[in-house]
Amino acid sequence: MAKVWDPAGSYDEAKAKAALAKLESEIEVLRDNPGKPKSDLKKILLYSSAIALFLIPSAIFLRIPELFYYPGLIILFIGFYTLHRYKVLARKYIKLQFMRSADWVFYPGPEPNRGLQMKKAFPELFDRGDEQYFEDQFWGTSGEIPLHGGIFHHITYQKGAKVSNTKKVEYYWHYAAFRIKTKNHRFLLSPESTFLKLRNLFSDKEINTESIEFNKEFAFSYPGSKEEKGMHIMKALSPAVQLRLLELKRKRGEFWVLFAPDCIIFMMKGKLIENYSTNLFKDIEVSQQDIDTVSYFFNDLVSIAKDIVRHLD
Repeated sequence: MAKVWDPAGSYDEAKAKAALAKLESEIEVLRDNPGKPKSDLKKILLYSSAIALFLIPSAIFLRIPELFYYPGLIILFIGFYTLHRYKVLARKYIKLQFMRSADWVFYPGPEPNRGLQMKKAFPELFDRGDEQYFEDQFWGTSGEIPLHGGIFHHITYQKGAKVSNTKKVEYYWHYAAFRIKTKNHRFLLSPESTFLKLRNLFSDKEINTESIEFNKEFAFSYPGSKEEKGMHIMKALSPAVQLRLLELKRKRGEFWVLFAPDCIIFMMKGKLIENYSTNLFKDIEVSQQDIDTVSYFFNDLVSIAKDIVRHLD
């Protein structure tokens, strides 16, 4: 793999290679046997039918309904797991095809240790939940701008009245970081909220741009005083950049942007590819529409990042 820029300093290249090789191996198996996904589901259906034919009469005759319930639940779980596994594989396959076309490094596997690294470097975005994981990470360049991104997955354990009532809640985000040459002043651009507005108002950190719409949609968080940071924040957010960010919100919903000393990081809710046309049960090939969707998303962010970099540099 070529040497790449990483916002947190480095990544585990050996694990990245191993995870990529595993994904490519799974896809190669499907290429050699395109009917495998359907075949796997048919086998589950066949086995479940055979078990049902045997267990239903036994359960009725012996009056033991558990004979049918428990095996039925196990078969149902296996069926849903198979559907989920091929859905996840399709999502990774789409990303792999896009990364290949862009000539970017792709690390499809989960990397638990990455959480500590990113949380330490960028706590404003990644210090969330009780556990943090990163997957489907990538590294590359667009034009002359080095970039990195991936899926950020964090888990929060919500404790109930009893220990046994602890609830596990999972959150997914997708993010993209762009390197900048000019040393930047650190601040976070977040969706506006009543809490942030009151906090900034009472701490004398409220910053208003010339755009009323932008002021309604976004809030600033930053270390230091307004007098010290206000001018630098306004320099990074030119009127043209503000318009682009408002347009991005209309298209993508809420997002966060961290302006760190040497990079800009966008973060949004979800897994990047939520709805897609690629269906491995029908066709082993990735839908061009899905690749275009991913490409369009990154082109949008790269274009905004370039506008910001141009004003900072």
